[in-house]
Amino acid sequence: MHYGPNAIAIMENNTTDMLLNADETIYTKAYELKRASSFGIAYKAASTIGSVDVTINIEQGYQAPGSPEASDATFVTPANISAICSRRTTETTLVIQTISPVVAPWLRFRITGAGSNAADTIVNIWLMMQES
Repeated sequence: MHYGPNAIAIMENNTTDMLLNADETIYTKAYELKRASSFGIAYKAASTIGSVDVTINIEQGYQAPGSPEASDATFVTPANISAICSRRTTETTLVIQTISPVVAPWLRFRITGAGSNAADTIVNIWLMMQES
């Protein structure tokens, strides 16, 4: 039996509206990948007072992070995986794209603002998964 595709609203501090203050780095909650075999992501960023400048990276680990929503030595960006978006400055435009995580049971996202990122930038991410 096949299920999906399913979309999971990604959270940080129990909210899907993740506030990325200027050049801050935030780490989302980690999600167990289970039986999924195909992956996608939808994301957008918006600010009411200035421009956005956002980079989103995948981080993966072999176990749940010991430090949820913080830098953790067991979670890294896998080798040879580029940023999902690098210095994205287009506001409010929803982007949907394929991602190819490595075979690891856990995944989360690291979101980084650059110097020109407005202090009120809100980032929303949805992880989409399909079982094969």
